[in-house]
Amino acid sequence: MKKLLILLMICLFPACQNTEATLTEAEESLPFHILQPSSLSEGWKVKETIYEEDLVVIVYKHEKEGTIELIQDQHIQGLNQKALKQYMEHGEWSSYNNLDTRHHTLVIDKYIGEWTILPEEERKMQYTFVRQFDLYAEPRQGISYYQVTGQDVTSEEVVSFVETLSGVTS
Repeated sequence: MKKLLILLMICLFPACQNTEATLTEAEESLPFHILQPSSLSEGWKVKETIYEEDLVVIVYKHEKEGTIELIQDQHIQGLNQKALKQYMEHGEWSSYNNLDTRHHTLVIDKYIGEWTILPEEERKMQYTFVRQFDLYAEPRQGISYYQVTGQDVTSEEVVSFVETLSGVTS
């Protein structure tokens, strides 16, 4: 049993180091902030990390069921910065109670974006967002766009995942 545990640790440790190294390299090379969860809920692990040109994708897989993808790309489209800023200034933010609504603006922790339940896929949702701070103090290199897509997970799991996101170097 002890040998199996040691073998498992040896196999998993390089994968964690590889993801960390990839994200650190991306943070140093790309003109936008790279996010990662500060911690993962029990049962979740990194399945795949992709870093190509100005795109970073991290796929997380649950040991029983479901995946969450974190996509980081300055070319993600579909967010209206002006509308998001007006939503922030209006101050009547949606609560997490209406996560089953097909499409709406949602504030999660320090992020704001569009929550969408995808109609063509059962149990698939996405949150396309920016950091709230960037709406008011746009970085020289432009606003960073992010998207989290959950497949076969609950809306609450996706929200919890987004709440744990922080910068690689923070």
